[in-house]
Amino acid sequence: MARFVHLKRVCVATLLCLGLGAQHASAKDSASAIPYRVRIRGVRDKDLAREMKAVSDAMERVKSPPASELQLRRRLDADVDRFQRVLRAHGYYRAAVTTDIDMDRRPARIRFRIDKGEPYRLREIRLVSADAGSAGPEPPDPADIGLSIGAVARANVVLRAEERLAQDFQRRGYPFTRIENREIHVEHATRAMDVTFVYEPGPFATFGRVTITGAPSVRESYVRGKMLWAEGEPYNGDQVALARRRLAGTDLFASVRVAPEPDAEPDPALPMRVDVVERKPRTLGFGAGYRSDEGARARLSWEHRNLFGAGERFHIGASVSEIGFGGEMRFSRFDFKRNDQTLSLLLRAAQEDTDAFHSRNAGALLGLDRLFSNGITGGLGLGYKYSEVRDDGSDPLERFGLVYVPVRWDWDRSDNWLDPRRGWRWSSSFAPYTDTLGSGLAFVKARAGYTRYARLTRRPELDWAGRLAGGVLFGASRDAVPADERFYAGGGGSVRGYGYQMAGELDDKKPKGGTSMVLASSELRWRITREIGAVVFADGGTASASGFPESDELFWAAGWGARYFTPVGPLRLDMAFPLDRRAGVDKPYQFYISLGQAF
Repeated sequence: MARFVHLKRVCVATLLCLGLGAQHASAKDSASAIPYRVRIRGVRDKDLAREMKAVSDAMERVKSPPASELQLRRRLDADVDRFQRVLRAHGYYRAAVTTDIDMDRRPARIRFRIDKGEPYRLREIRLVSADAGSAGPEPPDPADIGLSIGAVARANVVLRAEERLAQDFQRRGYPFTRIENREIHVEHATRAMDVTFVYEPGPFATFGRVTITGAPSVRESYVRGKMLWAEGEPYNGDQVALARRRLAGTDLFASVRVAPEPDAEPDPALPMRVDVVERKPRTLGFGAGYRSDEGARARLSWEHRNLFGAGERFHIGASVSEIGFGGEMRFSRFDFKRNDQTLSLLLRAAQEDTDAFHSRNAGALLGLDRLFSNGITGGLGLGYKYSEVRDDGSDPLERFGLVYVPVRWDWDRSDNWLDPRRGWRWSSSFAPYTDTLGSGLAFVKARAGYTRYARLTRRPELDWAGRLAGGVLFGASRDAVPADERFYAGGGGSVRGYGYQMAGELDDKKPKGGTSMVLASSELRWRITREIGAVVFADGGTASASGFPESDELFWAAGWGARYFTPVGPLRLDMAFPLDRRAGVDKPYQFYISLGQAF
């Protein structure tokens, strides 16, 4: 036993010595490391500078300084080669890259000096058939594939032109076009580049019979309806790609392949094959969140995406929070009467109990939506809403039976629905309302909003998002319009920092709503790691009963937040502080937990 205790003490002492030695070595390495800063001079083109920074080893590893000057210089030498490759790809074949190092400063100062010189330009562009003796199709004009005489000789443009050349022939009925050779000749004396593409168009083909596999639960006629070509028409690669996107967009399939039959020869009809793998058609969803002004809230939903075998979607959802509860059912029929058109029926019932009003309501909406090109969506509907509304506890209960005709026009050019980083969105709606219960009430409700997303820097990853929205009610006074149809501002969806619906006129500390509304937001988003992000933001807005709000009527707030990026979107935590705080009304801060960006 004594020997065991002695051996144990020896092992512990050895581990301690090794640990102390490792700490000493680590401290020594840290002390001998050479911290540095890097700058690139001589490049004004933002895209070129961004690309050079992206390939720089010295910039990528600036937080891991080398242990010696020799290691630092190796990093810089490697960057010189990388920068010259990038510059050549942009047409600067005589560019000079030099480095200046000031080792006397702490951290060391490093400057890459770039002398791009004059860019090389395209002098000759030749599109040549591999079988010059055959009477094949005429090649496209070089301008149609992105090449023009005198343009800067950028490598990515030339490579993209090669792809476009093959696509042009495939669009005109030649599915087996190949680019046999790409010849690039650079003449340094004249700073010129000559480009020659040698192509083999292959045989002409028309669309033949279509075989569909892998869709036992989906009607074959529905799958065929996603293909907009007719048998016997000339083959068109764009139509094939469009059919693939349309099938993938149904959310019915885990994978989609649309292509000619393997080893098929056009005669001239080319057999086509559609291979799909079905997804499970049912989805059960659950969501939860918390807002300090509204309290906890939860949502449960169930959806069937292929109810009758033709992509019909049936959705049931229920939600509950501290200010109310509700449920809805929606049935959607896609490709109704024509492609990209959806007919839907929505049934909804809810009870809301806010500081502004108490409302029990139920209604139905029949809508027709159409997807146009470039992300444009339009919609027209006919709806009915029965509601029992009381402004507050002392007001009498009022009943309304509103018939309304909503029209909407949306344009989405953003890159992601839940976490947009580039692009913009426009949304607008317009709806006339008429009461059917004898009050004679009639009014029109309209609103519009624009959001913009922009990348500011890549390192650090900084994005900016801005929003401007407004709405107006006309045809009736505020007090005549049901309280649950007025405009409100304040809360996590509009002006963070103020209570739900509280950014506007109050009556005995209760919001009255308005016939007009304006919202403005600006948010700086910093993606620190792949999973973690942070934001700072400012929100402003109000709801008013006297025309469109003036700028001095706006309620402003500012705050910060954190983001945790999940596969389905960012988990959001925001803390906001009212800048126009009213004594006895507004809390010092509000916080919000939800999924997805604020806007």
